[in-house]
Amino acid sequence: MDHARVLVVVVVAVGTRGDVEPCAALAVGLARRHAGRIAVRAVTHDDLIPLFPVPPLTAVASIGTPSYASSSTAERAGILAALLVPKNASGAASVASRPDAVIFNLFALDAHAAAEALGVPCLAVSTFV
Repeated sequence: MDHARVLVVVVVAVGTRGDVEPCAALAVGLARRHAGRIAVRAVTHDDLIPLFPVPPLTAVASIGTPSYASSSTAERAGILAALLVPKNASGAASVASRPDAVIFNLFALDAHAAAEALGVPCLAVSTFV
């Protein structure tokens, strides 16, 4: 019996619906194709959360709007880092939920800084050139 642990991938998508929808499709496809092997979580704007259904995704967190857009880069990276590693009931970071990888669109470049701070690999995706 294979006891490999489930990998956690977080998809961070920021921007308009047209910017976020391809990331939602990627997240849903990844979750469905690799169910039981990869747990997919998403981070996006409040109004775009319905694009990321739970299940097949395991969780969707909000970066809120519009305060996220008016924050400094350091504040946004801190917000994303907090969302990428949720806290448990006592307020401590949950090691079990730490992501193994972060995928983000080009409007969520702060996710790169958050992934670097967490020491996890990340990948930028773009639907346009």
